[in-house]
Amino acid sequence: KNANGSYKLYNFFDKKCGFTVDKEGKIPISQYTIFKRDDYLDISNMDLDVLKKSYMEYDSEEHITRVNLSILEMIQAFDQDNKREDLLLTAQELSKWLSETREQNSIYILNYLQCIRRQRKFENNEIKKLNELAVANSNNKSIQFGIQVLLENSRSASMYFDELDMDERNGIMSTPIYNLYQH
Repeated sequence: KNANGSYKLYNFFDKKCGFTVDKEGKIPISQYTIFKRDDYLDISNMDLDVLKKSYMEYDSEEHITRVNLSILEMIQAFDQDNKREDLLLTAQELSKWLSETREQNSIYILNYLQCIRRQRKFENNEIKKLNELAVANSNNKSIQFGIQVLLENSRSASMYFDELDMDERNGIMSTPIYNLYQH
């Protein structure tokens, strides 16, 4: 608010704000990691190119965790409004970037593949990748659930889902992979 009572407005995508995750201000993050599903759908001047660049600017694990959560929010937004393919493609690009620049984290690969699955059937190399992930994560029931959902093995997905405790089930039910689950 200005001294004369007027307000100065600015485009959130034109100005860089100093967001951090720690009280000391030593771990910067993108200002866009605050967006939730409805924000992606409601903000009329959303500049996804600026958002992507900002997401790729920081390298801390804290920031990467928030980028991954933002990817999930974008996918949820797409699931709510399938006309917003721009959100799905942005989520796909960011997931691919994470899977290529971070240690082979199965979650990032699954997020990338769930974006693809929303666009088309998998190619053989993608099915092979999911099978490789299944072997590498044989003890992780949550990841196994996601893999089986993407492979459209609903009986196997249900089996893994039933083996999860209630907190894990609730967690999965709040993610976009659950939207693909045919049970």
